[in-house]
Amino acid sequence: MMSSRHYFILANLLIALHAESSLAVESADCLNDIDEYKLGLLNGEPWALRMFDSATKMPSGILDGNVLQMGNYDECLAVEGPTNEPHFTGFYCRVKITELTFSQVAAVDTLKELNRTHILQLMHLPLLHSFEKSQGGSVGNIFPQWAACAPSTCGAEGLETVAKYNLDTLLSEIGGSVQVEAVQKSCYAIGDGSDAFDPAAWGLVGLASFLCLLVVISSSYHFYIEYKEIKPANRALIAFSAQKNLAELFHIPENLPPGSIPCLNGLRVFSLCWVLLGHRYSVQTNNANINALQIVNVLYNPANMILLNAYLSVETFFFLSGLLVTYTNCVRANKGHAFNLIHYYVNRYVRLTVPLSLLVYFLATMSDKVVRGPLMDLYVDWDAYTCRENWWTTLLYVNNYVNNLIICGGQSWYLTVDMQLALLAPLLIYPLIRWPKPTMYVIGFLTLASTAAVFATTYINNLFWSNPSRPEAIFSNSGVDYWLYFYSNTPMRAGPFLVGMAVGYVLSNRDFLNKVKLTSWQVYLGWALNTAMCLAVVFTLAIAYSKEYVDDRLQAAFYGSLHRLGWSLGLAWIVIACSIGCGGWVNKILSWRYFGPFSKLSYCYFLTHYVIMFWHGGTWRNPHYFSHFESVHAFFGDLFVVFAPSLLLYLSAEAPTSALLRLAFKRN
Repeated sequence: MMSSRHYFILANLLIALHAESSLAVESADCLNDIDEYKLGLLNGEPWALRMFDSATKMPSGILDGNVLQMGNYDECLAVEGPTNEPHFTGFYCRVKITELTFSQVAAVDTLKELNRTHILQLMHLPLLHSFEKSQGGSVGNIFPQWAACAPSTCGAEGLETVAKYNLDTLLSEIGGSVQVEAVQKSCYAIGDGSDAFDPAAWGLVGLASFLCLLVVISSSYHFYIEYKEIKPANRALIAFSAQKNLAELFHIPENLPPGSIPCLNGLRVFSLCWVLLGHRYSVQTNNANINALQIVNVLYNPANMILLNAYLSVETFFFLSGLLVTYTNCVRANKGHAFNLIHYYVNRYVRLTVPLSLLVYFLATMSDKVVRGPLMDLYVDWDAYTCRENWWTTLLYVNNYVNNLIICGGQSWYLTVDMQLALLAPLLIYPLIRWPKPTMYVIGFLTLASTAAVFATTYINNLFWSNPSRPEAIFSNSGVDYWLYFYSNTPMRAGPFLVGMAVGYVLSNRDFLNKVKLTSWQVYLGWALNTAMCLAVVFTLAIAYSKEYVDDRLQAAFYGSLHRLGWSLGLAWIVIACSIGCGGWVNKILSWRYFGPFSKLSYCYFLTHYVIMFWHGGTWRNPHYFSHFESVHAFFGDLFVVFAPSLLLYLSAEAPTSALLRLAFKRN
């Protein structure tokens, strides 16, 4: 349930990168305005009451984890000072309650117990923990965060004064007092310049305008030649044509061309949905929830392994990548086309990097200016920071080894690993074309070597079975170690890609496939065994999440090394069975022709969905009640909302780039 981006925040490296400078002494204007606020509150001035009202008061549900309170963000920002002299506005921040003490003993036992015990229980909350680590706090310093509103003439120190005054006022009847500390990255005021466009942002506006102009001109020219019923002077002139690219995107042929593998469309679409579902749950469980302490119960329900094991969807994409890169080149070789290494590298890099570069540019310059909200610092602002600092590691596909704890675009680690595997693939593709049988043995050996390396790494470093979501794993070094040693380490992720390469070669050998004849009972047995293996891969993880489980590094090493291999072999059976006519109703579902358009959009969906989810998380105004219904409801909303930006990115970048590459390499 933890996405890869949270491990970047957990890393100790960020302590230095995000260290805040010491607070400056507040200005005289701030101190005067605080006194004016206190006086206005005593006199019942509307503006002062609104400032007090927009701050967090004692909420209900604290014992269930309702400790991230955002007050009323918009009400605070709308505050204007005294009506006769509106020289300041509202200044919004969250503050950490670092200490809660009482001078009276009566009637405060519950609050004392909350301060001493339940705050420690909040250590399993990824959102609060990730913020603590990014601010340089220790693992044990997990504190409730409540909103405060102060005059805009103040900084963090003045806001702490106002927050302490508000909370002491609320607790005065029971003799309580608090100590607070401002969460400075959460601070926002109207006109503070955080949403102002800098030259880089205006550059993005100019680039977007230029691309729109290209689409308009190309579409107009395409309309003209169709109206005149003439051929284009050069097909590059219609590469940006919206009607051409839309027609190609939504074209659903009655009969697929020879050599196509229609079941891959369904696999790609279902895997993409699994990715989005896993990321949606990550946002839902790492945001402000009024029942945060109950979320941990999700881990102990075996049925939820489909969520905790959503990382297998990534293995599906590695498998598909290895399959397609081998299949397409082997089919071309069978038709007499020589394998061109230059064309292969240029096509791979340019086709993927052009859309990715637009996303990176947007994240670095504009994503934190489009929307604003009380939790932007935990989501959108983080992505903006990482892309401003490390955009080049993403575009050069080295971010899994260079600055690999602060990756620009949390999901881009996958693109990096996939690109590195694809760049190494010709070392096997060319021998496959020339000497297929010994090369298949080499692929088998490398697959086993990668599996053995995962086993050894998991055992030696005492890693968890899979990407850890258990509280004790997250808040130790286990999560970061898993990321460094395995999750972003290309050789460790090579297994599914290599299995895909083997399947790609088998599918390209039609003579071999035509000779495969399976009886009915062999087909039924194959599907039964394959289904059992895939279900075992997904749900065996429940053992590690059971409350009674005691860590066993040997068990972790076996599952960690074999479950991805088992999943890849399961996919291999599905694809081959569907390709030789043994797929039955599974093939009918996966080969549904209406999956085609969504399959073509899958890359842009993958690039853009995190932006929408982070905007949603960063602009939450109130704590939510976590439930499966709410999460699934939001997931289907994601599928709909992400469609628009994905389509725009496809029409302006991916489709034109692919068209121009086909023209450059004279390919259909």
